[in-house]
Amino acid sequence: MFSFQVFILAMMTVELFGIMGLIGIKLSAIPVVILIASVGIGVEFTVHIALVSEDPAQSKSTHRGSL
Repeated sequence: MFSFQVFILAMMTVELFGIMGLIGIKLSAIPVVILIASVGIGVEFTVHIALVSEDPAQSKSTHRGSL
């Protein structure tokens, strides 16, 4: 499952670079910060989904308390 998560994050980064290239955004300091932030949000979301799906027997209230 780990390799699938890494693949999703890598494809998200490739997609962001591709969209930036298609619409003509040059790679400078501000777009790099936006890319880093979006990858960070993607990592956080992926880790959250992985932790929730790891043990489906736990209740939602347990997960809310741990976050």
